[in-house]
Amino acid sequence: MKFVVVNDIHANSVALKEFMVGLRNINFDKLIFLGDALTYGVDVKETIDLLHRLEEKYDCVFIKGNHEQIYFDYQNNENYQYKRFPNFLLESILHSAEQLSFILEDEFEWVNSFCYEGVIFSHANLFDYSNWSYLNTETDFQSNYNIVVSSKLRGAIFGHTHRAKYKKYKGGVVDSNILELPIHQTLSFSSNDIFLVTNGSLGQPRGSVSSFLTCDINSTEVAITSIPLSYDIALHCQSITESSLTASTKEKLLKYYDKVLP
Repeated sequence: MKFVVVNDIHANSVALKEFMVGLRNINFDKLIFLGDALTYGVDVKETIDLLHRLEEKYDCVFIKGNHEQIYFDYQNNENYQYKRFPNFLLESILHSAEQLSFILEDEFEWVNSFCYEGVIFSHANLFDYSNWSYLNTETDFQSNYNIVVSSKLRGAIFGHTHRAKYKKYKGGVVDSNILELPIHQTLSFSSNDIFLVTNGSLGQPRGSVSSFLTCDINSTEVAITSIPLSYDIALHCQSITESSLTASTKEKLLKYYDKVLP
């Protein structure tokens, strides 16, 4: 079965529209959204409307991330700060929440994770839901590898970090360091391999280009390809600039695009 995997859109409707155009040229069976539709960007309604259009056209799985749970808790009048948020992030969250004219938790059939043929898809990690720790270090990868092995899985694909990385284990032995996920180059993992992948971000990549994955899974092999996305970054930044956010928050949010703006 062939999957398309997209995550961390973060209310970047410009990137999401371009992604939807590109999907027309890809033959696949299921679209997996790995979470974090909102925050940072300001196109809240447009982003949710586009996700509904994807749901109408394709077989979709909607996995909830920390930036879904934040709004679920906010709208349920519960504590939505699972840790102390910096001021610019808190302002971004509240700005987005004010635009929600609907109950986000009711918009899609949200799940914690999805598994197919021993490959599990989850937003952040394989720990208990609501643990939003990242896969950044060798220790982080090792902890999740241990869960993959104990759960008799073949591999795991995550979002959350906004950085496209992978680590491969062969026959129970580390076969690679944490490596950058190459663009437009297919990585193949055999039945003797165990792999961990952190996909990049469609809407707010950090240290790389906007991207999404295709993932072919059968009983003997998993083939993963990271596909870059080109879109009008200046147009997305313009929407932030023209928003009612404070100048200091706009400055923080726009800095994520400093290295990729023309």
